[in-house]
Amino acid sequence: MLNDIYETRQKFSKSEDFIDLISTDLSKIYSYPSDKLNSYIKKYIDSRFYEPDSKGILKARETISKYTNKKNINGKLNPDEIFITASTSESYNLIFQTLSKSNDTKEKLEVLLPNPGYPLFEQLTKYSNLEAKYYRQEESKNWEIDLNSIQDNITCKTKFLVLISPNNPTGSVISKEMFKKICQIASQSNIILIVDEVFNEFTYEKDISWDLSVFNLYPTLVMFKLNGISKLFSLPDLKLAWIEIYGNKEKKDEIVEELEINNDMFLSANSITQNILPNLFEDFSTVEDIKEMLIKSREIVDKTLQELNKDNIIEYILPTAGIHLILSTKKEYITNQKSLEEIEEEFVVRLTESEKVFIHPGFFYDYHSGGRLSFVMSIANDPNKLKTGLERLFKFLRTFNG
Repeated sequence: MLNDIYETRQKFSKSEDFIDLISTDLSKIYSYPSDKLNSYIKKYIDSRFYEPDSKGILKARETISKYTNKKNINGKLNPDEIFITASTSESYNLIFQTLSKSNDTKEKLEVLLPNPGYPLFEQLTKYSNLEAKYYRQEESKNWEIDLNSIQDNITCKTKFLVLISPNNPTGSVISKEMFKKICQIASQSNIILIVDEVFNEFTYEKDISWDLSVFNLYPTLVMFKLNGISKLFSLPDLKLAWIEIYGNKEKKDEIVEELEINNDMFLSANSITQNILPNLFEDFSTVEDIKEMLIKSREIVDKTLQELNKDNIIEYILPTAGIHLILSTKKEYITNQKSLEEIEEEFVVRLTESEKVFIHPGFFYDYHSGGRLSFVMSIANDPNKLKTGLERLFKFLRTFNG
């Protein structure tokens, strides 16, 4: 099924009029100024040296600490509570691999993940020999987390609870009140929180800063926050991400020691990017430029959808942050011959073939909405392409009978 979709995409992606409505690579629409990047790298090359550190180069960690502490409310992070990795995926893997090895039983430990959710997480959990379980995000409540769903899925084997805010693919943000309630649940069940906030600078309606004094209420709670420069500065090729650790000092110290041993084995984050990181953060105008671009793209998507959807053939919730949103048909497609996944696959393949537009089916994100079709798109695209792509999508949707 996946092969048919991606083979079709590969076949038509070279067409001049091809439009990828699910592109998440910000570097394709925003190029970090090469003159600035060249000057930063040249400065490093001219005084090149190698100082490996099991947590990451100190001046890079100091830069991250300074940046994070400007955003934190009632909480401070010092450089020794930061680990630098080559990617957010590697950050997850480092945490999973390190902190699940202490399991004394032969049963797999469990990770609670959001649904809908990003497909990569299932692979990450399998790679670390963990079992994925899922909690709901309620579409009828603007994708708010269902706390009962979290509690119902907690077992004695639950080790981690993953929060993604801003969320991929819902475009939602976890509120201060919701975060506090989740912290209480995690503390009571001795579960480690992992917060993925790679889109944290790209918010449109809500602030996502949380009050970290919550750790005074729950002294046994430990939380990891993950971020990186792939989205923040539109520099996915320079490969740098980081882990921030919050919670009780005694518990943190124990975890830091374990992570340090494992991170020291690979040291996969390259020295060049770590050394130029202070330069990137000193000139934050690039982040502001990316956000301005995304705001304009979001406005185009909103306006275009309102114009095309006057007969109300789809439902959607505009993202409050991040770059994703889910579209669902109002019409139900239920047959005895095909599953909903097969119909979504057929839709995506035929849309790509006839309209040269590519979009992800909802089942990629384990999202199902009764008998309705669902699709995930990204606003990270040229405004004209977004408008044209949506026009073609609606044109095809009106003729598709499944």
